[in-house]
Amino acid sequence: WLTRGDNIKHAFDAGLMPCKKAVLLKSEGDTIEFSSMSEASRYLGRNRKYLSGQLKRGQQITGSDGKRYTVVQE
Repeated sequence: WLTRGDNIKHAFDAGLMPCKKAVLLKSEGDTIEFSSMSEASRYLGRNRKYLSGQLKRGQQITGSDGKRYTVVQE
């Protein structure tokens, strides 16, 4: 048996839910690809809504370590 959360995660990972947006984080020549904004936010050491909130407000994206990133949405 799967929990509801496991089922939703599977649907996102399998591409069955179209609302997920792929994201690229770029910093100092490095590019890291994520399947969602919340996944990228967690990588940055922030809460899951950090990235979408910063983009909506037009603010800089920084990791919890202070490193700055540029975001490219696919």
